[in-house]
Parts: sequence; structure tokens; C-alpha cells
Amino acid sequence: MELVAATLITPDIVEITLGDAGGLISLCATPLETHALCDAMEQAAILAGASPRTSWLATLSAGDAIVRLGIHGGRVRLLVGPAG
Repeated sequence: MELVAATLITPDIVEITLGDAGGLISLCATPLETHALCDAMEQAAILAGASPRTSWLATLSAGDAIVRLGIHGGRVRLLVGPAG
């Protein structure tokens, strides 16, 4: 999983594109949400390399979506769904 692109649309909105084994996912989020998501992605990557466990690590808001990050078998898992 990686952050492929981040584009500032307005001062309050960042369009982010995430890439994983399932393809590309585009989200719009605030700069603070984007920062929190990047921090959580970094932590998930560190833990995935150190542990073969399966666990959800973080659930974050990104605009009108909910993003869950976890690890499974040494890899990062990403699940994006609608908020609410």
C-alpha cells in the first residue's frame, strides 16, 4: 500500500490516491485527516514487517469515507467504506 498522489484542491480539501493490491482508491479529505492517514499507514507498514499477526490497527475518517488499516500475514490491509 502506498500514497500515490496528493493534490490540494482547496485550502481545506486534499485529494489523495492510495494504491494497494486491489488497485487505486481516490479520497478527498482535510489536511489533518490526510496527515493522520499517512501516519497510520506508516505505523501499519512498520508493524506488518515485524509481525505475522492479523489485526485491525486504525479506523480513520477521510472526508465522507471511513478507512480501516490493518495487518495480515506481514502485509498491510486497507478497507475503505462510506461513513455513517
